[in-house]
Order: sequence, then structure tokens, then C-alpha cells
Amino acid sequence: LEESATGPGRHVATEIPIETGMETDFYVEALSDKLDEGMVIVNDPYNIVNGQEVLVNDSMFEAEASTSAEGAATPTGGATE
Repeated sequence: LEESATGPGRHVATEIPIETGMETDFYVEALSDKLDEGMVIVNDPYNIVNGQEVLVNDSMFEAEASTSAEGAATPTGGATE
């Protein structure tokens, strides 16, 4: 996700092709020369399409920030499960 200019916590979904590296029971290494340190990665983009604005749940992201770059993302303007 790339930060959006429309407000805090809002990002734009950008599809980035990756290869998987090392895997454990809980983590999978994502490898790509287009990934940067600190990028938010959506690990289950079921309801998100490339270019769509999403709102990141900051409280969930901050809880995981010390161990990973994943956050919970919700598409704006639509319902999720």
C-alpha cells in the first residue's frame, strides 16, 4: 500500500509481483526489488483491487509493527466480512 494524500491512515493499493523466500508456520518472506522497508503489505487482498483506496486500521498495524509490516486494510466505500 502506498500512502494516499486524502488523509491519515488512507493508502492506495498497488499490486507488486513478489517471490516467496523462507517460510515458517507463521511467516512468509516476500521478495521483490519493488518492496521498500516499512511498506504496508496486505496478506489477504480478497476485496481489494489495484488502485483502490483503503483505510488502514492503525491500532492493529501498531500492534504488529514491531514484528512485521502487515496491517489490517479495509477498502473505502465498501463492506467487508
